Formats: sequence, structure tokens, C-alpha cells
Amino acid sequence: MTDTLSTIKPIEGKIKGEEDMETLQIMTEDHPQWEEFIDRLCGPEGCNFHEGSDGRLMWTCGGGGIAQHKPIAASRILAKYFPDVDLQSTITYFEENGGFCDCEILFNAHKAWN
Repeated sequence: MTDTLSTIKPIEGKIKGEEDMETLQIMTEDHPQWEEFIDRLCGPEGCNFHEGSDGRLMWTCGGGGIAQHKPIAASRILAKYFPDVDLQSTITYFEENGGFCDCEILFNAHKAWN
């Protein structure tokens, strides 16, 4: 009986998508599309900031509350509209700046609101 592992040939070449790894960027306030990202995160695809019937500022955070704290809308927006952004590195950047969920990205990581 032949050892199956000894008959497997190594695959040569790059991993699919590896050539793009060097061009991926982190979405920070220095990114040229930062304002577009913030506008989308503030809008109906994200936190949906609006004035409530009592005149107070209202929003929705899909982050799952304090137990989960996930930037769900931000991740979806980044993946859909900003394919040249490194999603995991960007989420790490947000977390390092207090943005553990969608609204916290706006309130904590977005320096213009601080």
C-alpha cells in the first residue's frame, strides 16, 4: 500500500489573492475615502442617525450590546464599498481607538466627533 501523503505534490505559485495583500489599506481618518465611509456608517446602512419625534438624536447600533460589541454594519460597508481595505486590520484599528461596535467607531474612533 502506498503512503497517500508521499504522492501529494506541492503546489507552486502564490496563494489566490496574495498579490493584492501589499495594496490593501487600513481605513483611518487619513484614508482618502474616510468621509464616504463615515457618511455610510451614519446613514441607513449603518447607525441611521436621525432626529426622533421628541427632537433628540436617535440611532441604531447593530453591535449586539455590551456582551458582543461587534462592528457589524461597518464590516458590511467596508466589504461592499471599499474592497482595497484590509478588513481585519481596520477592525483592529477601530478597537484600538475605542470603536468596538458601529456607534463607538463614530463616537470614539472618529476624532472629528471627539
